[in-house]
Amino acid sequence: MSTPMPKTSFAEKLMAVPSRALYLVLAIVIIISVFLSRPLPNQPNPPAADFYTALMKMPADKVVAVQSDFTNSTRGESAGQLEALTRILVRRGIRFILYAGADPQAPTVATNIVERIIKEEKAVNPSLQYERNVHWVRVGNFTNLDNTARLFQTNFREAFRGREDNGVDVLGTPPFEGINTINDLGLYVNVTASSTLDVLIGRLQFTPTTYDGVPIRSKLMAMVTGVIGPEAVNYYKAQQLAGLVVGLNGTVELETLMGRGLEGSKEAASANNAVVIDGRPSVAKLEGNSVGRGSQYYFALHTAMGLLILAVIVGNVGTALQKSKRGGKR
Repeated sequence: MSTPMPKTSFAEKLMAVPSRALYLVLAIVIIISVFLSRPLPNQPNPPAADFYTALMKMPADKVVAVQSDFTNSTRGESAGQLEALTRILVRRGIRFILYAGADPQAPTVATNIVERIIKEEKAVNPSLQYERNVHWVRVGNFTNLDNTARLFQTNFREAFRGREDNGVDVLGTPPFEGINTINDLGLYVNVTASSTLDVLIGRLQFTPTTYDGVPIRSKLMAMVTGVIGPEAVNYYKAQQLAGLVVGLNGTVELETLMGRGLEGSKEAASANNAVVIDGRPSVAKLEGNSVGRGSQYYFALHTAMGLLILAVIVGNVGTALQKSKRGGKR
């Protein structure tokens, strides 16, 4: 007679699940979560609220300098940040100057994102007039940011002399009209995943101003990855940044503010479902859809984390059952 096969216990079945199968399930769940995403509850923090407030309170005839230093390696966090920033600028009709101070690939990555967002905005609003070299201009990359930042501080306009965008002298475009010093800018936003923010903090000094009754302690603001977020928060607390967006969560916070607006009390927010942060000025929401890459990835991130936690629990349960079974045999 053949020897009967030993019965496989539940614990052994749990522990026998191939790791590749778990990775496959995780990948499938993340992909589905991205396409079937839904907004999750989110309470924006003061750094993101200050970032949104400065952009919304700044007069629309001001010019914003956007230094985008990230590449595809941090696209998961940084791309959503630049997309949200671009939507605000485009919908408010604010002109901006786009350039990089780090990797030579950064201007191309940023330009592709900006052009795509403008195209999407025009698809929703066919009457929208927002053109390259009229409302925004791409300058390119500055290979030595330290020296360039020094020149920005002394003579911002001179740093761009001789630069062209599609054969057009950038200094002759509308975004550069009336821009001679960094204090002529409305705001300066650094989207970065590296130490370029440290250079700007050390080299640029802005004169404090006020927009619609809101004090702007520095015109420098930042959108950074989660890795360098803690250091950037120190700059914000030291009042060296007017606003700050950190990582994927910061992007979701900004998108939440875009979709709901901001109020300084529950009473004021009761009528419009605005975000409430005590003592903050009233800031209108941004008309139009505000759900972007941040909200999409945020739901997928939480789904993936939930699945990973479940896998850990299942593994621990399987291990505990196996130990229990061995102990019983003794």
